[in-house]
Amino acid sequence: MCILWPMFSHAKSIALVYNKEQAVFVQFAEALAEPLATQGHTLTLIHLTDYLPATSDRKQAFDLTLIAGNEALQVVRAMPPNTPIWAMLVSREAYQQSLQALQRGHAQVSAIYHDPPPFRQLALAQRLQPGIRQVGYLYGPAHADEAQMLSQAAEKLGLSVVAMPVSTTADLPATLISVLQRSDVLLANADPQIYNSQTIKTILTAAYRQDKTLIGSSPAFVKAGSLATTYTPIHQIVDEVLRFTSRWQNGHAVQLPLAHYPSDFEVLVKTDVAHSLGLNTPGVDELKRQIQLIEQQNRFNAGAQP
Repeated sequence: MCILWPMFSHAKSIALVYNKEQAVFVQFAEALAEPLATQGHTLTLIHLTDYLPATSDRKQAFDLTLIAGNEALQVVRAMPPNTPIWAMLVSREAYQQSLQALQRGHAQVSAIYHDPPPFRQLALAQRLQPGIRQVGYLYGPAHADEAQMLSQAAEKLGLSVVAMPVSTTADLPATLISVLQRSDVLLANADPQIYNSQTIKTILTAAYRQDKTLIGSSPAFVKAGSLATTYTPIHQIVDEVLRFTSRWQNGHAVQLPLAHYPSDFEVLVKTDVAHSLGLNTPGVDELKRQIQLIEQQNRFNAGAQP
């Protein structure tokens, strides 16, 4: 489908700092370039190793700096520009840890988080297994505030959270078993200290031995063997950026939205895992419709997240 965007006589100059060696970020950059040009804006692609912010003797050439990915976020936070910064394809944890440093540039800073919102993940788990009551959650020191967010979201859905900290990798096996024994489903997050290529097989095996499902935090988790996840594809993030840039008016400065989770999303279910667990799951389109309805009923606003 071809989307025609209105053109404005007052074009904006946009920089995108990204890793050109990673396909997902190249896909994002390529998807942005032509529509932004159609809107009348210019996009300059900057590989993260070539990033250099403005200095007192070098004029800042951009109206907006986009950051794609946690790695680019780390580069820009070390030398923040003095123009608005909008991060995307970044985790909430990475953004929150970088926020103070990014604000040194005295400009607006915002983000579109790439990890799925806790409320949405809980709603997915509840739709897949309507009888669940206890949701297990493992978290490292950097994700303690997310455990609190999860508990608040669970309360709205009539669920309770069994959250336990994992301080070191050595603590993981015993803590995992304890959480699984006290919960109906395990909800994963994007903490690489807990969920990584060395631990995921152990976690999945322990969960399924106890007939407990694992809701992943990304499509990669589902590919590895978790039951399901919600996620936002690249094209939906690009669409959100383009909706924003299409609203710029002549002579008006950039005014970024608050940092938020994406409103648009899709659902991914690993059907062979569902069958092995004896679950009769709805189709992904129906699951998405049901989750959207739950969000509306509970007045969940992805755009108003801290």
